Amino acid sequence: MVRLPVSGLLLAVWLVVGPGAGVGGESVEPPAPPPTGWIEVVPLGLDAPPSSIRFEWRGEPVRLPGPTSGIALVCSGGADVALSCEKRELSAQATATPSVAPGARLRARVVADREPVQGAAIQVFPADLDARRPYFLPLAWSDGREQPTRRVFSDSEGRLELPPLAPGRYRLEVTAPWGRREVGAVIEVPEAELLRNRAPTDEMGRPVLDIGELSLPRGLRVEFHVTDSGGRGLADAVVGGSQHPAAGEGPSVALLGRTDAAGRATLSGAEPALPFRARCSAPGHGSVDLDYRSPPDLVDCRLPAFAAVSGSAVADGEAAPGTVVELASVRPLPTGRPASWRFGTDSSGEFARGELPAGLYRLTASAPGFATESVEIDLAPGEEKILPPLELTPAPQVFGRVVDAASGEPVVGAEVTALEPPGAVATRSDEAGEIVFHHAAGETLWLQVRAAGYPSQTLAVPLDFGSEPDEALKIELPRGGRLRVAVWDEEAEAPCAGCPVVAYRPALPGAPEEPMSSLVTDSDGRAMSDLLPPGTYQVVPERVHSVGSQVEVRSGDEQQSAEVVANTVTEVIFGRPGRSLEVRFWPPPRGFRLLADGPRGRRVVEADPDGVFRLHRRAGEPWILRLAAPGLTVYQAMVPAELTATELELRLPQTRVSGRLMRGDLTVGPLEVRLRSSVRPGVGAWTISGDDGLFQVSHLPADSYLLEVGGAVVAVVDLGEDSDVELGEVHLPGSAAGAVGDR
Repeated sequence: MVRLPVSGLLLAVWLVVGPGAGVGGESVEPPAPPPTGWIEVVPLGLDAPPSSIRFEWRGEPVRLPGPTSGIALVCSGGADVALSCEKRELSAQATATPSVAPGARLRARVVADREPVQGAAIQVFPADLDARRPYFLPLAWSDGREQPTRRVFSDSEGRLELPPLAPGRYRLEVTAPWGRREVGAVIEVPEAELLRNRAPTDEMGRPVLDIGELSLPRGLRVEFHVTDSGGRGLADAVVGGSQHPAAGEGPSVALLGRTDAAGRATLSGAEPALPFRARCSAPGHGSVDLDYRSPPDLVDCRLPAFAAVSGSAVADGEAAPGTVVELASVRPLPTGRPASWRFGTDSSGEFARGELPAGLYRLTASAPGFATESVEIDLAPGEEKILPPLELTPAPQVFGRVVDAASGEPVVGAEVTALEPPGAVATRSDEAGEIVFHHAAGETLWLQVRAAGYPSQTLAVPLDFGSEPDEALKIELPRGGRLRVAVWDEEAEAPCAGCPVVAYRPALPGAPEEPMSSLVTDSDGRAMSDLLPPGTYQVVPERVHSVGSQVEVRSGDEQQSAEVVANTVTEVIFGRPGRSLEVRFWPPPRGFRLLADGPRGRRVVEADPDGVFRLHRRAGEPWILRLAAPGLTVYQAMVPAELTATELELRLPQTRVSGRLMRGDLTVGPLEVRLRSSVRPGVGAWTISGDDGLFQVSHLPADSYLLEVGGAVVAVVDLGEDSDVELGEVHLPGSAAGAVGDR
């Protein structure tokens, strides 16, 4: 049995073929379809939730549930039928014919300190899902359940088995009973031909892939105590912690749990050398984030109870239904961020808003035909404040006209609404393009104008406008242009299907922030914007990746300015086809990723089952290559800009440097340890010593190195070809042992 840490799991397919393990021959056939199956549609460009249906398996196309347009992940499965997924572009009346292709069951055993772990929760997600949503695959759908099951649990021996999965790339998220959540590397279920010829089978002749032991670290324990403002424990509060190493230097760490009746919880699995961010939240109370340089023994969270406010709006002594009420924090809330809420009065002119963090707020009430009323309120924890009625007073009438900016012709049916204050204006232009609304001189007013054939326009009404009875507001609408965006995924070497792109332009001084134009590419990697006002826009593709219960979002790496011109389509292109550089090491490194630092930032590359690292590289780009494993990063080579080859084979140095950090007679750790070449800039390694002071660096090229601990040079290491240097006790000066810092 091969033991792999969850964070370093890369399926070397069929880790177990021992005595008595059956090997499937050519008799493996597609399974017979079950009586019923299920289909799930996951929109990738929308906020809509996944849609799932059950169906009778007749070999006929099945009408897909949910949205009928856009890019979606479509998954289907059934009892003893391999779960399969494909990304596709939907259209009206979209259907799918479920697959009954053979797959493989995954088996594993969850352990910690070599002991079996019972009750670990395992979920599966696609390894290459570019989506702005957490997502786990449906694994089964039992009779009587309203939704599919998405997790399995390890038994008393730590063992688990997943339902069959179709060929493809997957990852597991494992949540330990003590709260630590781990995401493994890629697991590859091979194609049917390999399954027929090589896969072990279970007692019923079904292909099985045994991925060995999933080793969960217990790490450090962190106690949580969550109380209200009076010091009383809060039961069922959600508590958690997160730790994020530098890119490529190990996986992120996540802990999650709930408090008991006394408001206490104990989570384990924190890494001792990483900063720790704790979060606490509870029903009826706020949330709080707390940052620590390293995992604390105790996180003490005090959560004030939510407050509430209610009141009414009246005009001319009558209830004012439909009044828009906005509540905005004057100072940042305990979360460190300002917040605002917008709601309306009911048919009786009344409003109520609960679940408000304690703090100072400004409440405004706006309705067409009336001046905006504003009041400042201070909400204490748990307070239920009732406001006196807000008296709305009539505002002077203002006349305006909406015209085409080029021809001066009236624009009929233009919708004019107030962005700031919200609800103050809501009108539409008549056949002459004329509008009538109310505005009190001295009141800030920002309008949004929408009309068919024109882009949305935002404009300010001058503070002193309306002081003259005969004044009329002239609104000129320019014709708009469009952006056509094409995105090429250089890593996948294919069009970026379902990829989000945002286009925005800076807001005018003092103006409400203009909404971004959010686009999602089609299956060809292209997207067309709606009509946009002429001007300069920033166009930014977002790189989103769904990683189990988390979503990785990266933007700003690529950004272009584009000029939108009336009646014109402006092309914006991101990425271009390139060539892959295949990097091989001999002998192959085990449990390492490849870090490639180049002009376009850092790329983290996993080895494929053959041990090949594939790196997308543009002609003329230099790259620095390093190998990385949890807690270790080691320089390997420089790829020169002039390299034109598509394959690169590197000899893996068989070197090792090890030692124990001491201060006086005591071992010290964990501490950051660096080895820097004294003659070649950029050549070196980084690691962290253990609690016992021990450290080890492997596969470092031969050179003369400076050993640094806590920023101070403590030794010189001359490393020869394939040499093993044991430094023994490395004694630190009193000021050398700083905290773990930037890596």
